[in-house]
Formats: sequence, C-alpha cells, structure tokens
Amino acid sequence: MVSAEKCLEVAIPVCYFCGRDKNQLIINKMLTPSHAKKVKEAHGKVVDYEPCDECKKLMEQGVMLISCKDNNQDYRTGKMCVVKDEAVKDIFPPEYAERALKMRAMFICDTAWTNMGLPE
Repeated sequence: MVSAEKCLEVAIPVCYFCGRDKNQLIINKMLTPSHAKKVKEAHGKVVDYEPCDECKKLMEQGVMLISCKDNNQDYRTGKMCVVKDEAVKDIFPPEYAERALKMRAMFICDTAWTNMGLPE
C-alpha cells in the first residue's frame, strides 16, 4: 500500500565560512516523509562549500582569515578579517599562500591568530 501522506519541509543552511544563515532555502520536491526528513535535517547545517553573499563580497576584497579553535577547524571562534592578496603572499609560505588565494579563505588556529597579532 502506498501512503497518501504528503510532507513538505523547508531548511535554511548555514555558510561554511562564517557560520551565519545563508540567503537560501532548501525545499523537498518529492513530498514524501523520507525526503522531508532529509531536508529537515539540513536546517541550520552546512550543506556545501559555497560562501554566503556576505562572504563572497569579503572574498572579492581579499582572503578571509577565519579563526578556529586549536586542533579543531570545525569550531570557529568568531574572529575574522580580510587580508589583501599581496599581504597573503608576503605573510605565508608559497604553498599556503597559493591555496589561500585559490580558496579565498584560510583557517588560522587561535594560537597562531594571537601570535600573528591579528585583530581580536
């Protein structure tokens, strides 16, 4: 027997870089309980590595440096700043600078953040 139950869920994902809500909605097209459950589980979570609109604007200005807890890149500490491309090349070793310039973001552990004198 096929269930006639129709289920609709809406989710707002968060930005991988800043952790704020993205200007995006996820809605299940298949109105089944299992598809609705998947969408509901995505609410408030990172679903992709695309920056939110605000982070995109910052990344156009330079490379976003994002502070994270020592040894845990998934735990953001809330500190962020943007550094011009030229400064990234001057501050970091070439292999790190190259990747940061490509990704437009770099995670810095709290200890290094403090040692570099980045803004608190």
